[in-house]
Amino acid sequence: MTKRTDYYSNPGAGFEAQLANFECPQTITLIWIRADPTTGEIVATSQAVESFEYDDYGNLLEKSASYTDVNGVTTQVGTITCEYYPADKATPYDPNTGYDCPIDPNSYNRSNNIPRFLKSQTIVPHSFSGDEKSMQTRFAYGQYGMPDAVTQLLAQSDPDYATSYAVFKSEQRIYHNPGNTEELQRKVTYTYADNTAVLDGSSPPMSEFGYLLTTVDTHYPNDGLPIDPADPKTAECFSTTTTAACKLVEDTLETTSTVTTWDNFRTSISNTSSRFTGRVTEKVDAMGVKAQATYDVLGRVLSVTTAVETNYANERQLAYEISDTGLIITACDAFGNQARVTADGAGKPVKGEAKLSGASSIWQVMETRAYDNAGRLYSTTTNDYAKSTDQAPMDQ
Repeated sequence: MTKRTDYYSNPGAGFEAQLANFECPQTITLIWIRADPTTGEIVATSQAVESFEYDDYGNLLEKSASYTDVNGVTTQVGTITCEYYPADKATPYDPNTGYDCPIDPNSYNRSNNIPRFLKSQTIVPHSFSGDEKSMQTRFAYGQYGMPDAVTQLLAQSDPDYATSYAVFKSEQRIYHNPGNTEELQRKVTYTYADNTAVLDGSSPPMSEFGYLLTTVDTHYPNDGLPIDPADPKTAECFSTTTTAACKLVEDTLETTSTVTTWDNFRTSISNTSSRFTGRVTEKVDAMGVKAQATYDVLGRVLSVTTAVETNYANERQLAYEISDTGLIITACDAFGNQARVTADGAGKPVKGEAKLSGASSIWQVMETRAYDNAGRLYSTTTNDYAKSTDQAPMDQ
């Protein structure tokens, strides 16, 4: 298989003579070639081509794909088109279409009308059976005022920032057959912490601005119409709500995510991580099962324990060593089985070994890898052994 990427660039021309989007790919072609195993003669070829169109600012406008089979028959697979909100004027919220976007807060984008907020993405598939539906995803954005401290700091360098604000995605909808007898399939709304929100447990108070608080995911199985009004399972829509909360406890952040389904079933998961490094030290899944991890001073994982504080607790330990042959990482499970990987100076694994628990077990090479001068993998050898005490692998 050969992969070829062509760009909008003009080979041999200077920078000033290039198109504005010359760094963007124009086509990506995958070519499959089948050759006769005896003569090496090419007996069949096929290819898939993806084509891209952009505006002068690098925003994707259209992506199309086609496939040409071994008989030379070309089939257009489908097209994706993108539309963007104008940067220099606001689009008021329309509850019927779902469109909404404030003026771009970036003054440079406004003055040059450089779009960056995606308005819609439409997928038109190839008609194989005749019943394929086009699909459109629409995006809406909300305006959130910046915290006072941030506004004051930014205004010191540019007075325009005195009225600055942030733009977050507030809604996303999916329609079938857009523009015709369009059918609403799904709507997701997002709510964020505003500029007055304070992180719980912080002293002095720390802003929680921009933190995603609530996501409401609503599905419309029948274009928003009840199938059977007497049956709650055939309602016009079904919503799943996800709420998030974050609390500062000394030097750790405790985050909790709670999912509530349309029929009021509720599950929660939580993470505890370092406020400084972000490394997760504890997780609790929806079943209440707890997992913990410890790290060394370099941030490398030393141990991972699952099902903590239960009869099924399982601890895996890791050790790190720098030897003459490279970096060695060794892992040991709760039963005493060990595995280690040796990496070269570029961090690429070159040898994998295993040692099963038992007094007479030895380290056995399970896999070796070799790379060329460009760091590309060119050979892999895997081994198998009859017993954990064998020095030599079985014949391959």
